[in-house]
Amino acid sequence: MAGEISVKPRSDDIAARTRFKGLARPAPWRGWAVVALGFLMEFMAAGSIFYSYGVFVPSFVSEFQASRTLINMAVTMVLVSSGLVSAPVGWLTNRFPLRYLALAGVVGTASGMVLCAQADSMAEVVWIYATVISTADVLIGVLIINIMIASWFERRRGLAIGLAAIGSSVSAIAFPPFAAHLVGAYGWRMALMIFAVLIMMLAPFVLWLGCAPEGGIPEWERKTNGAADLGNVASPPSWDEYLSNADFWIIALGIGTLIGLNGAVMSSLVAFGMGNGLDRMSATHLVSTAGATAIIGKLSFGIIADHINLKIALRMGLVVGALAMGLFALTPERDLLIIAAGIYGFSLGAQLPVWGTLTA
Repeated sequence: MAGEISVKPRSDDIAARTRFKGLARPAPWRGWAVVALGFLMEFMAAGSIFYSYGVFVPSFVSEFQASRTLINMAVTMVLVSSGLVSAPVGWLTNRFPLRYLALAGVVGTASGMVLCAQADSMAEVVWIYATVISTADVLIGVLIINIMIASWFERRRGLAIGLAAIGSSVSAIAFPPFAAHLVGAYGWRMALMIFAVLIMMLAPFVLWLGCAPEGGIPEWERKTNGAADLGNVASPPSWDEYLSNADFWIIALGIGTLIGLNGAVMSSLVAFGMGNGLDRMSATHLVSTAGATAIIGKLSFGIIADHINLKIALRMGLVVGALAMGLFALTPERDLLIIAAGIYGFSLGAQLPVWGTLTA
């Protein structure tokens, strides 16, 4: 493609990040510990910001007498604002230690939950989602997680990213009923405060495991033997070079659109199901079903991504997702809606690990 730089990090690009204080002679288990951390980060971020949001909608309607349009604006603004923030955050990853960026995401997400719990109007909730939570979502989300994992893995990068990505699928299963229980037992404001406490529990693990290994990807994970050539590591591209590069914009717009659409669908499934006659708990089953089948998709395509053409794998996921959208549009029946959610979840499991492997 056109342009003078590559936006896909090479091994030497990843090694460049180790100019920050890294780990000398790291043990192999630390790489998999980083994968586990990525799993937990995706679990907490996706569950608290997106997958549980539909559970809070009835409470927002009764508390603030807000319209569904205004309520849906919160998630919409997260998706839009996150897309705008992603490029600057990607630029920052070459200039600041990843663990501090991730820590900012943890603190920002928890702070956003606390602020929403204190909100006096729906407009305040929308504003908090559009600013604090949207920025924190990028810092605690797949962008930072994939770079952290790419610092440790090369041969099994697709598998590692796929395993971490399962965190968001598990949260789709666990968070909607958990949020429904909290709202029913303690009210929506206390539910958000509990979310904030749980998110902050990630902080010490981010500081502990967020360091990259010194010398780049560990030798046992390189596709070619030998030490990394750190003497010829190029300095990170400038911001002007990023903005003038066609590859950057193609990848940024493609990923932004894909993640934005997926976030919008998953965060709207509860309200969509209730609008088609399902009760709240049955509607949460749509999200849980999508999350369960996404686990299968992420494991399958996480392994496949290391062995086949990534563009073919991504196209397969997009076609399956389009089929699910057709089923959602054509039928209001409960059983068929669950089938559509299952198909959509599998497509989501195909898309995200492949995107992560393409760009990591």
